[in-house]
Amino acid sequence: MAITLTSVAPPGAVERVRTWFTERPRMADAALSVALMVVLGWMIQAEQGGFRVPDTLAYVCAFALGALLMLRRSFPLLVLFLSLVILLAYSSLGYPNIGLGIPLAPALYSAAERHRLRWPVTIVGLLLFLIFAAGLAAAYVRETDTHLLSLFIYTLAPEIALMAAVIALGDSLRSRRELAERSARVIEATAQQERALAQAVAATERADIARELHDTLGHQTTVISMHTDVAAEALPHKPEAAQRALSVIADTSRQMMSQLRDTVQTLREHEVRPPLLSIRALETTVFANSPLEIDADIAVPHQYQHNVEAAAYRIVQEALTNTAKHSTAGTVQVQIRPQGSSLEVKVCDPGPPRGQLGSISSGMGILGMKERVAALGGTLEAGPKDLGFQVRALLPVSAESWQKEAAPA
Repeated sequence: MAITLTSVAPPGAVERVRTWFTERPRMADAALSVALMVVLGWMIQAEQGGFRVPDTLAYVCAFALGALLMLRRSFPLLVLFLSLVILLAYSSLGYPNIGLGIPLAPALYSAAERHRLRWPVTIVGLLLFLIFAAGLAAAYVRETDTHLLSLFIYTLAPEIALMAAVIALGDSLRSRRELAERSARVIEATAQQERALAQAVAATERADIARELHDTLGHQTTVISMHTDVAAEALPHKPEAAQRALSVIADTSRQMMSQLRDTVQTLREHEVRPPLLSIRALETTVFANSPLEIDADIAVPHQYQHNVEAAAYRIVQEALTNTAKHSTAGTVQVQIRPQGSSLEVKVCDPGPPRGQLGSISSGMGILGMKERVAALGGTLEAGPKDLGFQVRALLPVSAESWQKEAAPA
């Protein structure tokens, strides 16, 4: 069996040096400053061009051009302007030629990398204008022909090419940095939107679960409580009625446990599965187990979408629960029928109430009903009527929302 060993080559010397200087920007500026001083000093020492022998002032100009680079990160435009002034002063004194591109290249790069192209290009344009103006003035004073084209081709073209290259390099790095910053902001904004959306979804799911628990368990608890009272009163004299009440209590308790298990399973699976509820199921579930006498008037010619059917079911269930808890009425009127482009759900008890009606109107049950209706774009009114209490909801429906034809109720 052959075994292949692979190794990762260590970074080269150039890469290590680049990384070292990147992590130490001040050291990089100092190295660049010294390098420019050395190059300019060597060019001055070569004594190419000019009509004045270099002296201490010439080397002071070279030192100043290099020393200014220590400020290039904080004040790039100031460094560029002062470098131009020093270079023009050096050239006007007739010292040996040191060119234009090398003394100004670091300052032009820093200005382009920190700012837009306007200032570096303006400085270069101004410098070229001054050179041509000086050439024309010299030709006029000396009354000689000045070959400006030859001056441009043989002297200025390489200098302009170098300055254009460093300006383009600085602008490219600035554009890449701004693009990276914009991308980072977009990524952060997207992440924030995703977090906000996830929080909104989680809040909606929690509200849905809270409504389901309140409507389901609240109703079933009320049923158990009412039938417990019935069983307690009927046990001495009407054992059959007590037995029926206890049977309802047992069935309701089993339903509660089943629904609790379903809810816990839903939470563990991180998936909210709403129960399958329908208007037709009211008769065999809510009406059958209610201790109240239900006067139902349900005329629904179609089976609607699940959210409409479920909302109507829960509204009736919660309204009956509130009646059993807060009203002395023994009979409740339930009416469900189409009304124009809406489905009207009305639950009304004649009263009178056991306590203050304000506790009913501001309770969690009414709030849950309003949230269900608002989610469908409908309206809900809940409040006193005569001596009793009425809940009336209008749920928007349309022919497109009908799932299938159903026989009239």
